[in-house]
Amino acid sequence: MLNKIAKNTAFLTFGRFSGEGLNMLLFVLLSRYFGQENIGKYSFALATGTILSTLADFGYTDYAVKALTRNLDRAKRILAGFLLIRIVLSLAMLAVLLVLANILEVPPSTRHVLILVGIYQLLFTYGQIFIAEIKAHEEMQHIAMLELLHRGIILIIAVGLFTMKQDFTVVVCAYPLGGIMYLATCIYVSRERYGKIILRCVLAECLLSMKEAGFFLVNNLFFQFYFRTAIFFLTFYLGEKAAGSYSMASKLLMAFGLFAYFFSSALYPPLAQAFQFEQERFIRLYRESLRLLVIWVIPIFFVIIQFSNQVTALLYGGGNEDAANVARVLALYFPLMCLNCYLQYVLFAMDRHKIMNAVHPIAVIISIMLNVVLIRKIGLIGAAYAAICVEGVILAIYIAIISKVVETRITIVSIGKPSAAGLFGGALFLALNNWTIFISVPIFFVGYFCGLWLSGGISMNDWKNLKGLVTSKNLA
Repeated sequence: MLNKIAKNTAFLTFGRFSGEGLNMLLFVLLSRYFGQENIGKYSFALATGTILSTLADFGYTDYAVKALTRNLDRAKRILAGFLLIRIVLSLAMLAVLLVLANILEVPPSTRHVLILVGIYQLLFTYGQIFIAEIKAHEEMQHIAMLELLHRGIILIIAVGLFTMKQDFTVVVCAYPLGGIMYLATCIYVSRERYGKIILRCVLAECLLSMKEAGFFLVNNLFFQFYFRTAIFFLTFYLGEKAAGSYSMASKLLMAFGLFAYFFSSALYPPLAQAFQFEQERFIRLYRESLRLLVIWVIPIFFVIIQFSNQVTALLYGGGNEDAANVARVLALYFPLMCLNCYLQYVLFAMDRHKIMNAVHPIAVIISIMLNVVLIRKIGLIGAAYAAICVEGVILAIYIAIISKVVETRITIVSIGKPSAAGLFGGALFLALNNWTIFISVPIFFVGYFCGLWLSGGISMNDWKNLKGLVTSKNLA
């Protein structure tokens, strides 16, 4: 069983990493060729489209996995009902999208991008119902293939339009075109692997499924509002250029943060099993994995905060100083984001789903308040400070929930030793900051790893111990 979990995790990781890599490449191309203002239009359209597609999904992407897994014999009949509901909801959200595009006081080009990206989001989210079917059959290799194909098609179409010297709005057409092909491929895989779908449903079953899926809808909706708040307020208060600068910086942080997602998702199965069978082993795995995560986060944090100008210029080209400044401030957001990503999976392993759902509404309210105040007071950088504050609050809440099972001291020590070593390396770097970077940067890393060794934050047996914690023998 554990081998199957590991194999499926590997497929999902490969698919997500490859897909996000292609997505990041396209984002960089769009940024370099079309600038901050057009990226702001895209970011605003993506934020709006994501909210509408979340409403159209109604929580079925998550709920369908659970429902189909529990009754594979009736999977096609259950899926048919879900698909019919989603058709109605998607058409309703498409109508809302068209109304919004016409009533919002935005330039015509922004209106067109909003419609194109919104349609893509609705198509993509509809395809996720078929992805849920694949997950229920535990054939994750098909998901990896679809993710790679999806992102690859969009990139190829966009590059083709680039070479034809088309304007930004025309290039954005790559998204809905890719969305159509993605949905068609999902339908093909579903039909070939699991048989035909006859679109019919029982009203009572549909109403019951909507009630149960609504739980996931509320959670997803609050999360998307929290994640997109800064883009909305930057667009309306400061304009599309400011939203584009923030999106460039945050996209860079998300790319660096992918490793935390892979690390956390890979550890989720053994954490869940350890929590179920032996709490002592769960605490040990939690302590060691948290410490190793922080050990790797700190050097990346140093690179972001020290080289944000160079990395931003390399990816997006010159003239993006605002994005570089935001990235430097958001460097403080990066370790908080990575920790929260990991602790969220820990809470999933501890079956604390319902408690976690209370966190997102709190995060949304605080995020709205801080963005309104800080963006109006200090401008673009205010959105970055708001993100840092909200992630800090979420981290405190997560630790408080986990502390009911794991002593707070264990969490503090696991985070504290690597952090102290990072401060030691940073102090050496600042002391030698006038020296050439080829000396001061290596000095940071030498000081950091020496600090880890002297404080007991790392040892030669760490990887061996972690491997032993997640072997099938220990989890049997």
